[in-house]
This record gives sequence, C-alpha cells and structure tokens, in this order.
Amino acid sequence: ILDDIACLRQMTPETERRDAVLYKPSAAVRVRWDMNPDTPVPPDEPAGQNPPDGAVIDYYLKADQTEPVRLEILDPSGKGVRHFASTDTLYTVPDVNIPLYWIRPQEILSAKAGPHRFIWDLHYQPLNVPASYPISAVAGNTAPSPTSPWVMPGVYTVRLVVNGKTYTQNLTVKMDPRVKTATADLQRQHDLAMHAYRGWDSALEAARRVVALRAEVHRLSQAATDSLATALRDLDGRLGALEGAGRRGPRGMRGTATPAVSYSRLQGKYGGLLSLLEDADLPPTTQAVAGLQATEAADKRARQEWMTIVGKEIPAINKRLRAAGREPIKTEL
Repeated sequence: ILDDIACLRQMTPETERRDAVLYKPSAAVRVRWDMNPDTPVPPDEPAGQNPPDGAVIDYYLKADQTEPVRLEILDPSGKGVRHFASTDTLYTVPDVNIPLYWIRPQEILSAKAGPHRFIWDLHYQPLNVPASYPISAVAGNTAPSPTSPWVMPGVYTVRLVVNGKTYTQNLTVKMDPRVKTATADLQRQHDLAMHAYRGWDSALEAARRVVALRAEVHRLSQAATDSLATALRDLDGRLGALEGAGRRGPRGMRGTATPAVSYSRLQGKYGGLLSLLEDADLPPTTQAVAGLQATEAADKRARQEWMTIVGKEIPAINKRLRAAGREPIKTEL
C-alpha cells in the first residue's frame, strides 16, 4: 500500500535538474490514530502498519549540502509554528519503565543528496523537557507524549531553505471527519491550550533564571561573613522557594519549604492542564478553565515575587557588597 504518492505525480525532467525541490504536500488529517488505552499489540502479532500520523513533506536535493537545511511551518497568519534543521540533535531518552523497542525512532532533517520524506506531527514546537511515553503504545512507533498543542485546521505554509534559497508550498490541515465538535469549541480549546503551553514555557525560562541567580548568590556567599553571609543565605532561601527546590539549595545551602507558588509547581500545573485540554477533541470543561485561571493567577504572584527580589532585595545587598569591596550580584530580568 502506498500511503502518499503526491510527489511522484509532480516529478518531471525539469524537477530533476533543479538544485532543490519542495513538492506540494497532500492534505494532512488531524487524527488520533492510536486510542488503545492498554499496552500495545505484541510485536509477533500479525498487524498492518498505520500511515504516518501527521503531514507528509517530500523534498529533493540534487547534491549534498554543506550549509544547514531548514524546514519551517508557518500558520495562516504567517507566524512560526514549528522549525527543523539538519543540524538538530537527537533528544536523550531518559530512564523509562517501558521496553525501548516501543519508542519511535527519531527523525532528523536530511541534507544529503536525493529524495527525502519528513513527517510533521501537526503540533507546535515541543518544549525542552525530558521525554515521557504513554503506556498506550505501538511497538516500534510510540511517540513521546506531546508537550505542545495540536494546530487548528487551516492552510499552512511549508518553507524549505537550502543554500540560501527558499522554497514554499501550501499545506492544508483538515480535522478528523469523525469529530463532530463545532469549530468554535475547537478554537476555544486550542486558545486555552496555547495559554497553558506558553505558561509552561515561561515557567521553564523563569526557573532557569532563578537557578542561574542562585548559583551567583552561592558563589558570592562562599567568601561572605557575618551579616552579609546571613543576608545572602536568606536571599538564597527566597530564591529556592521560588524555584521550588525545597529543603536545600546548591551545595547544602538551606532554603525554605516549597511554597504554594513556585516555578517547579507551575510547570507541573501548566503541563497537566495542557494534557487535560488536549486529551480529546471536545469543548474545554469548566474545571479546566477554572484550573487555568487559578494557575495564571499563581504565575502572576510568582512574577511579582521575582520582581521584588531583583528590584528591591538584590539592589540592597549589592550596595552592601560594593561597600565591602565585593563584586555585585548580576541579574537578568
């Protein structure tokens, strides 16, 4: 069975002479093709293979490329949705409690000469968090649990960049025809999922800033004495609470217990809400909406705490550090 031969229909003697060709992709259907809630069919069980779950993108390169090849997906308004490059690296598979043969082989955009097929899974750019895998699996083809929303049905732009030249094609994304949910409800679900996705991403970046600042505070505290050392320990405690690191800071510096608002907790909340909102093609529940509102309110309190620390606490400590002939704490907003 040939699942997609659109590129064969577009091949001509002229395309073979071009340095690069981006073929017009067939319409992609946003479909959840594995809904089995249990463990997968054993590998030795005779079974067919599903077509790729996403958009099939075919391209051709006449010669090996010395410069990176890039593939970009733009939404109907022209905003970036997903980007790939031949210089991408494989993510690290963490310790998992599933057989490794369940996991789908990772795909890197090729810069080698010849025809290539690449699959976009119809999701936004995944977040930089450790991969996790569902217990519902397909042997040899289990993708990581998504950390970004589905795209909405519509016409997207596929852009291939090769050796400084840009090639574009339109790609139509259609909804699973079995789904009867109104477009307005799907759009509301998508908008809320995007809030959770961006909140999660923001919490990840905020946690990175807090960790970097704690390392700076710890470095300066090693040579501090008396009241200045106490002030730096107290500052580390507040930062540790905001990070959500809990009982101890770097190298044994003692922090406070994890509070109700921390970036670690916010990451978990946003990630859980994203998973809940994207679990089915249905209108969002009132509980999910309320949960997102509460999480965004907590996020606002965390940002206020961060701004208080960098806007008031650190300038006061920096004044004392300069008076003692020490370098000040460097921060990034």
